[in-house]
Amino acid sequence: VRRLPEGNEIRIPNVGWRRIRFRPDNNMFGKIGSDTMAYFVHSFSPAVDDAAHIAATIQVNGSDIAAIVRRDNLVGFQCHPEKSGQFGLDLLARFLVLSG
Repeated sequence: VRRLPEGNEIRIPNVGWRRIRFRPDNNMFGKIGSDTMAYFVHSFSPAVDDAAHIAATIQVNGSDIAAIVRRDNLVGFQCHPEKSGQFGLDLLARFLVLSG
């Protein structure tokens, strides 16, 4: 993990709603839109060696930050799906479908 970048736009810890952008080549999210807001409370983000494992990102102080990572059958959410309204419910439902 690494500390989120400091800046004037977003205070750290990053608390609140942020626009999440999905990678178009990631099939986990099905019909979930790529212009969606999710709720975050964090000061750190995952450091990902292979960009192919980044499923979605957010912007924090001008930097793209991994918000959802996926490698094989492992998935990690930086956002709080349980606090992200309909998007969070859709994300959890999609996760349950994929996990069998």
